[in-house]
Amino acid sequence: MNKIKLLLLAIIIGGCQASSKENLQIEQITIKGSETMYPLSKELALEFENENKHYKINVTGGGSETGISALKQKKTDIAMSSRSLKLGEKLYFQEDHFQYHEKIIAYDALAVICNNKNILNELTIEQIRQIYTGKIKNWKEIGGEDLPVILYSREPSSGTYDFFNEFVLNNERLDSNVIKVPNTEELSKKINQNKGAIGYIGLGHLNKSVKAMSVSSDGGTSYTEPSQSSVQNRKYPVIRPLYFYYLSENELKLKAFINYVLSEEGQNVVLRLNYVPLKNYMIQGRILPPL
Repeated sequence: MNKIKLLLLAIIIGGCQASSKENLQIEQITIKGSETMYPLSKELALEFENENKHYKINVTGGGSETGISALKQKKTDIAMSSRSLKLGEKLYFQEDHFQYHEKIIAYDALAVICNNKNILNELTIEQIRQIYTGKIKNWKEIGGEDLPVILYSREPSSGTYDFFNEFVLNNERLDSNVIKVPNTEELSKKINQNKGAIGYIGLGHLNKSVKAMSVSSDGGTSYTEPSQSSVQNRKYPVIRPLYFYYLSENELKLKAFINYVLSEEGQNVVLRLNYVPLKNYMIQGRILPPL
């Protein structure tokens, strides 16, 4: 009789466990967009999943514009963007009555990079502008070797492309010889392979295969290299916020993950991956606004 009772008890407990597993639904979250933000969002998602087993987060790149377009079509839960929404994009959401949230999750420096064999270590903003608009075509014109400048840029769907054109080039027309590449890794590879090359990437993607140029915004009086500290103290002149955009209708679904990203634990991941945490913009208790 005792054996029969034990068997029945085991069946009941097993049934309850199976029922509990069935009731524990997996919450699927999709994140799409900025290539600059992809490594950061991927790591944040993995760390969050490790602590929250009932979440599954899928992160894909494609560029900021791709992510925002997917959000407009409700094909992603979160759009990663390394630029703020354009006026036309804001109007789209307003006209279609889509309420959205904008969250700055980190800051980033835009590093201007050259080949390690380039003898120059510094550039002014004006020199960068003249290089990318075709006014300077040879490195010797600014004190470098007699070597043609090879221009590399991200593609137009990239938020980094938009930010660089707006805040560095003042929306002047790019030189027709600019070679556009689809992602940051490919751009760094091209710079590494070509002695006369120049490009730009986010601080979080910077590595020793290329040289990060010190940049001056005061005509050459002082130069600053891109780094955690130079972004934190705002001495480096090319700084940008990194955004998550999501629809208000998904706020409850995303709340736990967004809270994690903005928490001290999430911001430690930001720091570990060489992006700049939000707390580093706290000066005397006042949060500095994005540039």
